[in-house]
Parts: sequence; C-alpha cells; structure tokens
Amino acid sequence: MAPAIPILLVDVLHASNFQVGLLGATTSATAIVAYYYWGRVMDRRPATHAVVPVFVIGTMTPLIYLVATTPWMALAAGVTDGLTSAGIDMGWLHGVLQYAPIGQIRHYVAIYNTLVGVRGVIAPLLSGLLLPVVGFKVILAVSALCTLTGAALMRRAQGTRSPAEGERRVQR
Repeated sequence: MAPAIPILLVDVLHASNFQVGLLGATTSATAIVAYYYWGRVMDRRPATHAVVPVFVIGTMTPLIYLVATTPWMALAAGVTDGLTSAGIDMGWLHGVLQYAPIGQIRHYVAIYNTLVGVRGVIAPLLSGLLLPVVGFKVILAVSALCTLTGAALMRRAQGTRSPAEGERRVQR
C-alpha cells in the first residue's frame, strides 16, 4: 500500500506538510512505546500467539486510510502502523528464535530478510503499477485482506510445535 498513501494524503485528503509530518511523528512515537509493550507480550507467549494481535492491528491501518475523510483521521492509521511495525519487528525475531533448529538461526534470519527484501521491492512496484488501473481503495482493501490472511495463518499455526522445541527436548 506504500504508493497509495502519499497519493491519498495529498490528492484526496489535501494534507499539509505539517499534517504529513505529524503523521510520521505519531507513527514513530507509537512504535517507540510499542517496542516495550510487544516485548513484554512476547516474553510471555509463544511466537504464534504473540503475532496474531499484531496482524489484526495491522489490518486496521489500511482500513483507517480507506475510510479517512480528513488528514486528522489518518493519525489513527499512524498509531496502528506504529504498533504494527514494532510488533512485526519483534515478532519475526521471536518466531525465528522459537522455531529455528539449534545452529540454524543464522539461516532462518537470512531467509526471512531475503523474503522481506523481495516483498519490499515487488509489492510497492506492483501496487504502483496497479494504482492507476484499480485506484487506491482497491489497493488498500487488498492490503487489509493480505494482513488479515497473515493473522489467520498465524492463528492456524498456534497448535503446531516448533521443530526447535522437539530438538531441545532431545538434547536435555
């Protein structure tokens, strides 16, 4: 949804430079606080349980942008985006540490970072190409659907045991 947000803010919501800056500051300030919050959550729960609420909150970001009629309404998306950014940042590491077999953490981190990089290049390019064809509302709706799908997949994975967990039991 990255290419859709500036177009929405400037062309549709007519946000001023101050309002765009305030949105960025809101997102950053929320993320700073959220790191502490998500760290506490992830210390107490398995990775799959801790990441589900992150994705649910993340689903709200494109939905808020979708219904925003003023730049001031977009500030709520800054809050959910900050919460989500910090949660995903903490959550992937929590998941790798929980699910990677002993001695394989470096490989899992490399695979994760490679996939994030590929998605980080392809998704905005694809969104940018589709934006003039389908409009920002469709892009935001698809973004919300993809994030909600992530929450559903994590929810479904909650019953599975990590390979690393079994390996650790054998070594004891």
